[in-house]
Amino acid sequence: PSLARPHAERWSSMSEQRAVGRGERVDRYQEIAGILMDERLYELLTPGSFDRLFVGTDAARAVAIDQPGSIESRIRRALERLGPAFIKAGQLAATRRDLVAPTLVAELEKLQDDVPAVPYEDIAARVEEELGAPPDDLYAHFEREPLAAASIGQVHRARLPDGRRVVVKVQRPGVTEQMAVDLDIMERQSRMAGDRLKIARDLDVPGIASRFLGALRSELDYLREARNMELFRERFEEEGDVAIPWVDWERTTSRVLTMEELDGIPGTRTEEMDAAGVDRAAMVQKGVNAYFIQIFELGAFHSDPHQGNLFAMSDGRVGFVDFGRVS
Repeated sequence: PSLARPHAERWSSMSEQRAVGRGERVDRYQEIAGILMDERLYELLTPGSFDRLFVGTDAARAVAIDQPGSIESRIRRALERLGPAFIKAGQLAATRRDLVAPTLVAELEKLQDDVPAVPYEDIAARVEEELGAPPDDLYAHFEREPLAAASIGQVHRARLPDGRRVVVKVQRPGVTEQMAVDLDIMERQSRMAGDRLKIARDLDVPGIASRFLGALRSELDYLREARNMELFRERFEEEGDVAIPWVDWERTTSRVLTMEELDGIPGTRTEEMDAAGVDRAAMVQKGVNAYFIQIFELGAFHSDPHQGNLFAMSDGRVGFVDFGRVS
């Protein structure tokens, strides 16, 4: 085992136990209130406005289509402005068509957690803080420009001293602290909604929020994601149709994850897949078969199977990435 692993687990444990102070909560409440007021979401307090957001209510059935400047579009804008935890909450809500009204789902599906990249200097400082040395000392090559930038972390291509190609997922500075406050607020508000609102009790808002918050906290811990990846890779190692990245444990902590770069085309690039002669129907079937194995044999499955997390590999396999969310 590498020296980085126990060091990382200590940091992970500390971050999970961090208590949110009342002052932090009050400051964030003020910021949230300002954004909600700016988007005029106090209108949700008028009769019928809140009910229209949920399936099965008379108010929801009365709304045929979304309109510019509607409550739904303003909710989406507010979530984007509020940051990672709220964006993730909106993305999750968009998958619950059994609960959320179609007009709100249509807006929430527009939520993207792509954000401006963190400057390389900040990323290098985060890597050095976590691994004890700057990227240039740890990797033979580390690309300054990110491959992708999202609300929680960003990904850089790199090469190990032995020549193997990897990608390095680095958590954005400050995101853990900010999300700790937001998750605490969400937890408190979901309990309050369950106590005071019949519709929240009927929909089990506190239970849904609890499961969501647990999943989101797990996404903040890259060590958990690395262990998930290792578990799945071990199971699928002998399978000819599935590729799972290996983890470089010497360069992995709870906030930095170094893993194999898969040689494939993301499922979002359908035109590129067609140009390369990829049999997309066969790839889908391989992915479905992989899920049967995960669910019925492994007893755990990759819970974030959007197109960007599935790759058509050059050797015909289907590749899975991003194991931050596993059920």
